Amino acid sequence: MARSGGRRNNDDGATDGRERREATLRSHLFTVRVWKEEAADGSEYRGSVREVASGAFRNFRDWSDLPTFMIERVEEYEPGTDSASAKEARMIAVMGAAGNVGSKVTDLLLRRSEEVRVFEHERKLEEFRERGAERVRGDATNVDDLRALFEDAVAALVLLPENLADPQFVTTRSEMSRAIADAVRESQVSHVVALSAAGADQEDVVGPPAGLREYEDRLFDLEDVNVLVLRSAFYMDYLLANLPLIQSQKINGSAIRGDLRFPMVATRDVAHEAAERLASRDFERHRVKLLLGPEDVSMREATRAMGSLLGLPELPYVEFPPADMRGALLAAGMSEEAASLLVDMQLALNEGRPFGEMRRTSEATTPTRLEEYLKHALGSSNAGGLR
Repeated sequence: MARSGGRRNNDDGATDGRERREATLRSHLFTVRVWKEEAADGSEYRGSVREVASGAFRNFRDWSDLPTFMIERVEEYEPGTDSASAKEARMIAVMGAAGNVGSKVTDLLLRRSEEVRVFEHERKLEEFRERGAERVRGDATNVDDLRALFEDAVAALVLLPENLADPQFVTTRSEMSRAIADAVRESQVSHVVALSAAGADQEDVVGPPAGLREYEDRLFDLEDVNVLVLRSAFYMDYLLANLPLIQSQKINGSAIRGDLRFPMVATRDVAHEAAERLASRDFERHRVKLLLGPEDVSMREATRAMGSLLGLPELPYVEFPPADMRGALLAAGMSEEAASLLVDMQLALNEGRPFGEMRRTSEATTPTRLEEYLKHALGSSNAGGLR
């Protein structure tokens, strides 16, 4: 007590001066990682440095870059500087925030009080703005728009939005791949989580996943960016696209064999993985992770589960001929190119591609089972609604 009382009796000017000195001399904590890497002319040491408080991160080859980065970070916190710089160092940019995965990633990050900037295209993202997210409006094929999204961000979720009505579906996705990689390269983003599909790396992959090979290759060409590619199985959410068919004709169907069992994953599990990795930024260099769901499921089993919840316990699954399937997709508004690609993908599933050689490890297993997903997606209030 005497000690604290003595401190209270110190001259106010001396106390203020000491506090100012302590603020000025505040220390900063950094973590540094160094590794030896083989190069064309032998081997070399490379490293990475992260500021613990903000998460700001940089890879380096030249040792002089290490103190340069540290000094830059310390100077941003000098008294009198704009505190917004500390905020920007934690910014996470999110593409596809109106979609199945991106919207869930954005929600999870905002719940964690992360600083988030979303990319708005056709669908408005007013709800996220009201919750504190910044918005950048633009087109995913435009490098300048993507630069604005990634500006001052420390991490980014990237993906190729699927506009299935686009008559130039393949060309557009190629343009997006190039624009995303160029914009990331010109930014200060240190960590990228990229959504992809299981089998995107296979030479004989067909359908929409085939376009993801170029996208992944371009991201992996970014030497100074840490990239984590999440290759997901068939999204359970895709099953809901057949609800109009079920409602109008009381059948479910596709070109996929009814008894073929293959991996399905819930987008909320993909989003959880992506949000965790974006927030923690605990991956280095280039990594790939498979997300294959908890079990393999057949379309006939999925149809039975949907029918049970919709009050149609005898709901049949019909295997459509490829031409009929393509016609149905065209009638639903898809472009000829996109419809053909989707039918090709379904036929490839029947041949064991791309999941034939994949094995579900503990790391690739996600928790949400199909029944649980459908109960949440359809809801008990829908039960009996299609009778």
